[in-house]
Amino acid sequence: LFDYTAGLNTATIAQSELLFNFVTAESFQKSDFTAAFHSAFDKTDKCILERAVKSRFRDGSTALAVFIDGRTLYVANAGDTEAVLGVRHHPQLKSVSR
Repeated sequence: LFDYTAGLNTATIAQSELLFNFVTAESFQKSDFTAAFHSAFDKTDKCILERAVKSRFRDGSTALAVFIDGRTLYVANAGDTEAVLGVRHHPQLKSVSR
């Protein structure tokens, strides 16, 4: 999920780069998905900054990414976009924090 502000450039780049950077990260191949998200967001951010300088755009975007591995859910975000996960009427609902 990408939420753009003041233009589509950043969100469009993030949309095209983030998933690719995630699945091609060395840590993804080692099943370290937390590190893969860190790597992917960092690499995507650098790509956005490089293109912004070259093309002189100044818009921005937030990002939210989710990956499920078996019964484990990984959630990563940049900016003020957040995810809320819940189960209705489940007696053992637990609060999940960062």
